[in-house]
Amino acid sequence: MDRQPADWHYDADRAAGSEFESIRDQADLDGPFVDSKTKGITLELVGTETIEGQQTQKVEITRKSGKSQLLFLSVETGLEVKTISEVEQAGIKLTVESFFLDYKPVEGITFAHKIRQNITGPQSTQLSITVEKIEMLSDIDDGIFAMPAKP
Repeated sequence: MDRQPADWHYDADRAAGSEFESIRDQADLDGPFVDSKTKGITLELVGTETIEGQQTQKVEITRKSGKSQLLFLSVETGLEVKTISEVEQAGIKLTVESFFLDYKPVEGITFAHKIRQNITGPQSTQLSITVEKIEMLSDIDDGIFAMPAKP
């Protein structure tokens, strides 16, 4: 299905090409540092940078697809402070700069509870996401991830 930028649809559809690669990369819940060689990911420390008062290590992540991303990790905590990614949505190339803020532990795992994004492309926008509650679930039926039947 050929999509235009404002062509919103609500039927399930399989992603393909660069859209699929982007979704697959975002679904890497372990992150690029876990099993990077197995995943075909190259990691390179490219410097340090101060971001919003925090000293960070700047790491370039290059995925098997050839797409790269910059990741800025806090020297003090090791947590993500910022990422810069190039993405393509509906044939439009965008740069997404994400800032991760207000980290809090949830059942022993530390999560950012605020994310601020600057998205630049033909039209630029800013988003701010605030997470009010995170619940850890252990029993989820795999069936909820199945592709629904076409109506």
